[in-house]
Amino acid sequence: MSTTNFVALIIGNLGKSGEMSLKSMLELNPNRFCYLSDEVGQKWVNSVVKRYKLNEKLLCKHLIKQNIYKELKINNQINKHREFGQESFIRLTPLKWLLISQTLNKHKSEKFVVFSDLDVIWFSLPNLNTVKRNTVYIQNDFRPKSNKRYYCTGIMIWPQTTQVRYEVKKLYAFQKSLISSGKLIPDETAFNLYINQKSFKSKVVALNKSEYVIGHKTRKILKENNKSLHKIQAYHANYFTGDVQKTIAMKSLLSKKRKTAYWVFGLVAIYGIKVSNKIVLNLNNLAGRVR
Repeated sequence: MSTTNFVALIIGNLGKSGEMSLKSMLELNPNRFCYLSDEVGQKWVNSVVKRYKLNEKLLCKHLIKQNIYKELKINNQINKHREFGQESFIRLTPLKWLLISQTLNKHKSEKFVVFSDLDVIWFSLPNLNTVKRNTVYIQNDFRPKSNKRYYCTGIMIWPQTTQVRYEVKKLYAFQKSLISSGKLIPDETAFNLYINQKSFKSKVVALNKSEYVIGHKTRKILKENNKSLHKIQAYHANYFTGDVQKTIAMKSLLSKKRKTAYWVFGLVAIYGIKVSNKIVLNLNNLAGRVR
């Protein structure tokens, strides 16, 4: 029996990329899948589970009190994919810590909880036999040629300890206070700020970057031979914006793993996406200088 307890935040309709992510987790038959959703998100979950005939008995729904929406000024009536960086997206992100905190407290017999963003496609369950009980494991996003550690909060393994339960609760309060004061700082930035504080006592370790692949490595992975692909446990399409781009990236990795032809199209499309995103970024920077 699996001991993996997946955790995910599902607010609104997460589109095709979200479908692929949810399907990949449930098809691995984890111990349970804990999630936090609004009304639109719940309808989306129901439709995905029904469409792919997934095991709904794995689902463990957590509830959001209405006062939390009000405190974070979250519009829970948005029925579309929220874009990374938008205010409506950032205001959702403290809910990650709230959900992890709820899960650790509700399922105290579980040794670990595995948080996943819904733009992550899972190929295998994490090997929890190799992780230490007193350590938080986070996806590695260290910058090239930089000695400064930096973590991506799209994939995280949190151990079940009293200290961790306390710290994840404080982390939620930390990010919420930043947003309430007018600083729209997302969860990833908040986490990397918070762990450098003296009050944070738990050990943080980066997950193996060959096993948990970050989005900016997509082209490199697609161009490599198939021998390196067997190492990948999960792929995170976090450096792609919007449902269409994320879906292309995720389908390409899946195609490469399955040795089908789609990844060739995907690789060409991803080169086009990079050029397109760079043009948009340069235009936005130019517009900012003109004002």
